[in-house]
Amino acid sequence: MPIGETPTASPLARAQAEARLPVTDRLHGSVPLDDFQRQLLILLNGTRRRADLLEALTQQVQSGDLLLHQDGNHVQDPAAIRELIERWLTPALESLSRSALLL
Repeated sequence: MPIGETPTASPLARAQAEARLPVTDRLHGSVPLDDFQRQLLILLNGTRRRADLLEALTQQVQSGDLLLHQDGNHVQDPAAIRELIERWLTPALESLSRSALLL
């Protein structure tokens, strides 16, 4: 199923992700998430386009609320942060969709 302009996750999954609980998909199974996917899932309330998601995730990394690692190193350079998030965003959305977490 194609991912829409403003992806939306189930309200239950978003609440569980925000509370750092195991996340339940629409088929009532548990879905393991990494920190990036968890933060992305929380943002998927149907009001944000991909550019908005990119900006929100970038701000979370820059504020220290989300840590990014590449090749075992903590990424702190703003350009590198943005590049990684741009590279990871579509695959993460596709993974959440395959995991029956998007509406």
